[in-house]
Amino acid sequence: MKIKKLILTSAVAGMVLVSVTTVALAASIVQNGSFEYGTEPGLYLQVDTEDTDIVNWEVVSGNVEIIGTYWPASEGSRSIDLSGLVAGSIRQPFPTEAGKNYIVKFDMAGNPEGGSGIKTLTADVGGDPISPFSFDTTNHTKNTKETMGWETRNFEFTATAGTTVLTFTSNVDSAYGPALDNVIVEEIVSLPPQTVMPADKEECKKDGWEEFGVFNNQGDCVSYVETDGQNEPANQ
Repeated sequence: MKIKKLILTSAVAGMVLVSVTTVALAASIVQNGSFEYGTEPGLYLQVDTEDTDIVNWEVVSGNVEIIGTYWPASEGSRSIDLSGLVAGSIRQPFPTEAGKNYIVKFDMAGNPEGGSGIKTLTADVGGDPISPFSFDTTNHTKNTKETMGWETRNFEFTATAGTTVLTFTSNVDSAYGPALDNVIVEEIVSLPPQTVMPADKEECKKDGWEEFGVFNNQGDCVSYVETDGQNEPANQ
């Protein structure tokens, strides 16, 4: 299974783009990604293996805690401390299609109690672990029980089967682990390339019309702009 962490960059202003491939994201495939459904935790509730307190999720090792009012969630009113009394692990299978690309997004923080430090978790899709994701509670001024300082993490993967299992595992073997919330898995859909057209006549000058690849000459480009696109490019 091909996996990569996703790095988001912004476009550079002033660049002439002739063709743009649009990427669309489908609705989230994972169920109960913000852990709102299941047993009411109150302040918090420890969940062990074989317990069914978190709808759609299974605790597969150690134990975790559903956090209710003990600290604010990133999304909704509940989140997860992946370390209950010891490091825990949760998983959920979800439908995929072999060869298609998906993005996993989740919000992460760290339990602010029990002393500061770096809290890490490992995400795993289909048996392929991702290098650990970390949250530094030591140098994070917003990591308190009142604010938590949630941050979003993400990575992409290419599915190899009709069902993929997503697993989150704490790397902190204590009662104060990494916090998890707002898990989203979306299919990445690449739409057909779209031609970027000139916004004004200035973009048609000095051979600028050639950059768009659909005009015969400068006059053709200017005509398109002045008619608000009613006079279509000759080569479109």
